[in-house]
Amino acid sequence: MSGEQYIRQFNHPVIIYTLKSALVSTITFVIAMASLGLWVAVTSPENLILGLVTLPLTILLYFFLSWTVTTIAGFLNAKYRDYPQVTALVIQAVWYVSPVFFKKEMFSSSPALENAFYFNPITHVLNLIRNPFLYGKMPSMSDYVFTIITIMIFGFLAMILNQKNKDKVIFYL
Repeated sequence: MSGEQYIRQFNHPVIIYTLKSALVSTITFVIAMASLGLWVAVTSPENLILGLVTLPLTILLYFFLSWTVTTIAGFLNAKYRDYPQVTALVIQAVWYVSPVFFKKEMFSSSPALENAFYFNPITHVLNLIRNPFLYGKMPSMSDYVFTIITIMIFGFLAMILNQKNKDKVIFYL
């Protein structure tokens, strides 16, 4: 967890340290979206209005998703020292079954690959950005619903980890 020294010295709610990380991540995301907006304004200006209309909700969803993920990661990293190595492998597997490197059509050859593609949260979060800015269409309702359900699941896990470990986290550091 970030702020180990503060956690050891002050009795603040531990969740504020993950909130800081989520805010930094969200601000970085907004800066990156500004550069994407400039690029879209040059290459396909007709998509810019739709992208800007959908952007506030996307930023809000991104903030809550990053807060839940950083909370889970913070507690697990403090408790299990091998967490970064395991997480790198898991994220790599999830990342490669998403539309980052491969087109969606490549996953339709097998039902198992198609399900892995559809149930991958990265796919839906990327669609919230790609559809309006790059393709000029609204993100689908399933993209919003899937992202919100993912946030709720991760939020529930973060809440459980916080309740079980908030008093013990100082011993893990």
